[in-house]
Amino acid sequence: MRNRHRLLKALVFIIICLFNFSDSYAQDKADSSTGTFKDFLENFIIRDYRDKKPQRIKANAIFSGGGISSLVLSGAIYAADEEGIKFKRVGGTSAGAVLASLYAAGYTPKEIAQIISDANFKSFVQGDIKFPYFITHMDTLARNYAYFNSESIYVWIKGLLAKKGVSTFKDLKMPLKIVATDIFHHRRVIFDREKYPDMEVAEVLRMSIAIPLFFNPVEWNDPLLPKDNSKCLMLDGSIFSTYPSDLFSHFTEKDVPTFGFILIDDERKDVNSVSDLVDFVRQIINTTTIFHESESIKEASYVYNVTISSGSVRSIQFDISEDAKKALFDTGYNKMKDYLKEWRKRH
Repeated sequence: MRNRHRLLKALVFIIICLFNFSDSYAQDKADSSTGTFKDFLENFIIRDYRDKKPQRIKANAIFSGGGISSLVLSGAIYAADEEGIKFKRVGGTSAGAVLASLYAAGYTPKEIAQIISDANFKSFVQGDIKFPYFITHMDTLARNYAYFNSESIYVWIKGLLAKKGVSTFKDLKMPLKIVATDIFHHRRVIFDREKYPDMEVAEVLRMSIAIPLFFNPVEWNDPLLPKDNSKCLMLDGSIFSTYPSDLFSHFTEKDVPTFGFILIDDERKDVNSVSDLVDFVRQIINTTTIFHESESIKEASYVYNVTISSGSVRSIQFDISEDAKKALFDTGYNKMKDYLKEWRKRH
């Protein structure tokens, strides 16, 4: 029992380091005095596009993971749509895969922005995302290998896809690739219509967003593996890499560029010292993540990489404020506008 208790304490410490718990986590909890995110969309972004549209361009899109901070991607695809970019194939990992799935199901960037404005992200977590909770609920972690159940997110996503007539991969309006990790077979799994046509998209997304120790892992039997060794335990697709840059490497159409959306936050900045043990572990994690992303970028020279900062918003900031929602959307929107302005000059 003593060894078990020590192990649980160690796991809690790892969680604290992984998810950057700090006093700054609860920043901007109050609603904006200038209105809600929904008001922001209605008054500023959600409007009729200009009469003269730019030439339409077909492209592929790869979305990196990032949890709640991935809301920045909704602004980026909105700007891309305004600028004439129509995605032909989409894919991603973790929260980026959720956005890709909505797009592949037939939701427009405008509709996706409205979905985000209506979503109560805090309801997806059945508990208080604060340090004391992770100490008092260590028994939940030991029993389920995670603190929270992803059932609420699964039901939400499944309902959204159903409104567009989508259940399985074969129902999608366009090619979609979702990345998840199988820790039983130590591999990355890429789900798409060719390999897994009858797989439920919402269930695959449940696998891809299963942040280790945070959301429960998903048991699954892979029909492509031998029956006596088909059992898999699926977790977040970002375990190997938050940015799966190789998803569309086998497509070489000259007139179909691939845009890769990479999320970074304030924690990625270079440092010249560490303040304590937690900061030390954090920098180790950041170094590993940045290295793998840098290698992915090098290996996929065909991708036009759009790097967008989520600022101080953390991946598990499920109680995100209206101000933070607006800031993320606006950041992604403006970044993509600026990027495409320069991109068009070169192409």
